[in-house]
Amino acid sequence: MSSAAELSLPRSMVPRFPTRCVNCGGSNPTLTLKVSKMIVGTNRMSSLAFWKRYSVVVPVCEKCRPWFRVVRVMRAGCPATNLIVAVALAGSLVGFNHGGLGRAVGVGLAAIFATPYFLWSYLNPQAFDFRLFSNENRVTYYFCNDEYAAEFDRLNSELKSSRHLTTG
Repeated sequence: MSSAAELSLPRSMVPRFPTRCVNCGGSNPTLTLKVSKMIVGTNRMSSLAFWKRYSVVVPVCEKCRPWFRVVRVMRAGCPATNLIVAVALAGSLVGFNHGGLGRAVGVGLAAIFATPYFLWSYLNPQAFDFRLFSNENRVTYYFCNDEYAAEFDRLNSELKSSRHLTTG
């Protein structure tokens, strides 16, 4: 398993992606996919009240596009669903009315039932992801493929330096 490469760009800059699929790295992808996420707020009320989103368009091949969407939905919805199911299973096996020991055993069983998802998530990292905080003026991009990350960095470094030369 490769470690994820982390690259940051200014929030105002539209990123340029290599002409390869962001998921599998295949050359000349024929499709693009708009990936959007909630902007993580440091102030809970502001992040809940406005539901701001940030989007980026990434190149994907025809084979990867449907699975890229499925995996993103699974990663967004599965932890909560998995935890609810794990607690319900543990509660039905142990019962919630056996006092402190019953609750402790229930929590332990819930952790055991939730482990497969978290193990799968750790062993199969996302090929591409990004994060944006509301109090920062940058977007952090994550890539599992180090070569793709290096090419992304090179493309956007050129853009940042040319932008700096024309405006400075």
